[in-house]
Amino acid sequence: MRLNIFGFGSGAKDAGALDADATGFLDPQPAQKATAKAPKTGARKGSKAPLATGKSRTLSRKSQTPPPNTESLKKRVKWLLAHLEEFRQRLQPAMDTGNTDEFVLVMQNYLAFIAAYSDTVAYDAFELGPAYPEYLKFFHRASLEFAWRMEEKAFAEIAEAELQPWQRMKEVVSECISGSYSCMEELPTLVDFSQMRSIVVLGCGKVPASLFFLQDQTNVPAIVGIDNLQEAVDCASALATKFKLDRVRVINADATKLDYSFFDAIYFGPFATPRADVLKQIRSTARPNATIILREPQFTGSLAFERVLPFMQPAFNLIKAGDAKKYLGRFMLRHYVLKPR
Repeated sequence: MRLNIFGFGSGAKDAGALDADATGFLDPQPAQKATAKAPKTGARKGSKAPLATGKSRTLSRKSQTPPPNTESLKKRVKWLLAHLEEFRQRLQPAMDTGNTDEFVLVMQNYLAFIAAYSDTVAYDAFELGPAYPEYLKFFHRASLEFAWRMEEKAFAEIAEAELQPWQRMKEVVSECISGSYSCMEELPTLVDFSQMRSIVVLGCGKVPASLFFLQDQTNVPAIVGIDNLQEAVDCASALATKFKLDRVRVINADATKLDYSFFDAIYFGPFATPRADVLKQIRSTARPNATIILREPQFTGSLAFERVLPFMQPAFNLIKAGDAKKYLGRFMLRHYVLKPR
């Protein structure tokens, strides 16, 4: 099964598609070993080297199906918390030891779990409860690790691809990061790129589908991607050079300190963090007429990403909102177009 995990409008990236079965998310499949490795890549800075893994332990099989809505809200929230805790207990040692196979396997099952979960009332109660901040912190970190490790495989695949002069980058990314690219395709209906001279993408990452899309689908002369990890900058720059993306430039920069006055538009995805600090810097330095394209998590998406819309008022006006794009089923992100007040 191919897992498209990139895009998020930022550098580490989105899961465009995962075939999730609501009744089978606790049945791990054997992990597939990558056959190619990207040059000069590895676990993120501070991570340990991958270890070999044996047969993965199956998660608890009791109470696989969420309680029906006829059950008490307390019982439904308790069920959700129990399953999130079980995932955390399996992910933590895999992250600590650098056991990549086990980590990726459990993350796939975790993503399938939140894709299949549909009790909005219980989830809202959980999100407002005292346990949510701790789980958000953990699963956000796990999502970053997962995206980084999966990007290595995507980079290796794309680095081996060939692009004919008449082809667009969409032809190259159609297999491994098609989900992240396709999520950008509604942007021309929300934003008029025709008069823009420059746009910056925050947290573009190793395999910058957002930059590929802007090169393919707009005529913006200056397309700048930023990332605060040099390895991501090097990989993204190598791809831009290989495929002759003449309007794309990738630089090492901190989204919380960047001077945004140089840009007509800012693409702000959920992996540029801390998000409230990034938004504050945008408000402080962006042009009065700048267009901010925000990609915001919804529903179970808030288990992987920080929400920033609560910090939007009173500094920004909401101009448009895109369709609620499904991301791993009910795991959702949505585009919003903002203007500084």
